[in-house]
Amino acid sequence: VFMEEVILETSNLPIVIINTEVGQSIPNEPKIGASMIIIDNGEGMQNAVTDVSNLESIDFDGAIQIEIRGATSNCCFDKKQYALTTYDEVGEKDNVSLLSMPKENDWILNGFAFDPSLMRDYISYQLSLKMGQYASRGRYCEVILNGNYQGLYVLQEKLKADDNRIDINKIDPDDNEGKSLTGGYITKSDKTEGIDVAAWYMDNYNGWQTAFIHEHPKPDEVTSLQNQYIQDVFFDLEREASAHDADLENGYPAIIDLPSFIDFMIVNELASNADAYQYSTYFHKDRAGKLRAGPVWDFNLTYGNDLFSWGFDRSHTYVWQFDDGDNMGAKFWRDLYEDPTFKCYLSKRWLELTAPGQPLHPSEINTLIDQVHDNTKEAVARNYARWGISDDYEQHLVAMKRWIYDRVSWMTIQMDNGQNCFGESVPKLVINRINYHPMTEDGDGEKDLEFIEITNAGSSTVDLTGIYIGGTGLVYQFPANSLLEAGNSVFLANETDAFKEAYQFLPFDEFSRSLNNGGQTISLLNGFGMLIDEVTYSDEAPWPIEADGEGYFLVLTDLDTDNNDAANWDIENTLPYITLSNVSDPVVSVYPNPTNERVQINSFSSLESVMLYDLSGSLIKELKAQHNSLSLDLQHLERGIYILHIRTDKQSYKRKLIIE
Repeated sequence: VFMEEVILETSNLPIVIINTEVGQSIPNEPKIGASMIIIDNGEGMQNAVTDVSNLESIDFDGAIQIEIRGATSNCCFDKKQYALTTYDEVGEKDNVSLLSMPKENDWILNGFAFDPSLMRDYISYQLSLKMGQYASRGRYCEVILNGNYQGLYVLQEKLKADDNRIDINKIDPDDNEGKSLTGGYITKSDKTEGIDVAAWYMDNYNGWQTAFIHEHPKPDEVTSLQNQYIQDVFFDLEREASAHDADLENGYPAIIDLPSFIDFMIVNELASNADAYQYSTYFHKDRAGKLRAGPVWDFNLTYGNDLFSWGFDRSHTYVWQFDDGDNMGAKFWRDLYEDPTFKCYLSKRWLELTAPGQPLHPSEINTLIDQVHDNTKEAVARNYARWGISDDYEQHLVAMKRWIYDRVSWMTIQMDNGQNCFGESVPKLVINRINYHPMTEDGDGEKDLEFIEITNAGSSTVDLTGIYIGGTGLVYQFPANSLLEAGNSVFLANETDAFKEAYQFLPFDEFSRSLNNGGQTISLLNGFGMLIDEVTYSDEAPWPIEADGEGYFLVLTDLDTDNNDAANWDIENTLPYITLSNVSDPVVSVYPNPTNERVQINSFSSLESVMLYDLSGSLIKELKAQHNSLSLDLQHLERGIYILHIRTDKQSYKRKLIIE
């Protein structure tokens, strides 16, 4: 294989420049020290290696620790994959945003091992995101290591427990009983190597076994009680799936989040992923939540591609990967597919996603492929030259598109009509009150006072068995056999005792995790994953901003209106006969906001002090006051978001201040 020396000067993609300490080679492990600079002048702009001297072109410039990742690709692929961690000036892990992705410290440079298209992973993760399921976000880039061009990569998120990645409550070693024991966990079925030792094995229909490995907590951190708990969840799933028990109280729908399992199967089967179910197969379970499948991961042997030089050819258009006699994974995958109820919902979702204009329609996938091609074609040519790849890239993409059309056609024939699935009808339950950012005098414990109200807006009593809040970040499942009469409502609170003390009555129950002060989507689903109601609220206009920490909560003005329309929401500070705040509006006013030079603070009560903090919690300025108003000079401060702590002779308040 002839490999050219490629000198990178400019690129339409971000350029990542890595230099290891004293130029040492990067080992498989442990990570070694290096510096990394990322050059990015923005979308549609050219980036040049010489831009390292232009501060406005620098997306990141700092210390990292880096190692080679991927056992198979490391041993058998010249172009290496890398895992890296970002560090600050004092040697501590540093959560940073790279190329506009959410802040974290663990990242991956994916070089697309064994994939001549240089896009199979990327487009698969993009499809998952378009379907509403989290997948690793990434940006294409070109990499220079110790002065040598390495080719085209995607800088992407490592899968881990994080609010912006796999959003679960991180379980601690002390969480060994009650609700605390129920999560959160990240588990994967995968190869056993290094610290990835099998926690347990499950039989598959090939007559051999699938290894299950703890990803969070790590194998050397998980307690025996935690190991037994999450293992029992998987074996309960195996038992109920094998029995084809679709009962909402005791069957597999009580154990798993059907939408995530269905979407996971769809993405992997669409791609005919030769490793699916047996390797790189992730699951996660939040505290008090259901077991969820995903995120999807490792799609190099997909869309007709395989390790052909090793004699493998498994990614066909005409097979189910859970039943192809190879990497079939645990038995519950095939058992779920063969269950009539599960297959009906699988078929329904497949037909929705492959309809014209939807993410998995062949023309939509082909458009995505074309977009990636147009964005990366210059870098692909350099990558092919650098690594001596002789494939016809354009013809490979043509064949890949044809393969996708054939695959979608075959899968559609295998599906049912997706009509009249068991348990498909949903009751008229409405999310009608949301207290996402309560106000307290000292700002402490405000999350404990969060609540949502759900009202039965129908004309008959609703059995709440199986109904739950879907997705991640907010977790709740109604107890079996709970009934809600027509016209009645239930309050779900963050913390029962705090709710009772503040509002003088008991909530129906507690949810797990908390509501997001910046806004989020709350999805109410039945036990089979059918949408009952969904609200996406925000702390920004046109949503009422007074609900953002100013003593008010959101209330739907009419149960028959669209509760995703901000115009149909108002604010209140009372529950029936219960006063949440005994102050009139406005309590304090801060204007102009946003501002760039000065802000005026007025209060009905006498001001005592005003403290200004940045988002890290550092005190920037403190002023004493003895009147009802004061003016604050802001000209010396950088643009950004700050928090004002305003104390009067009656109460304390917090206000968000934006400096432009």
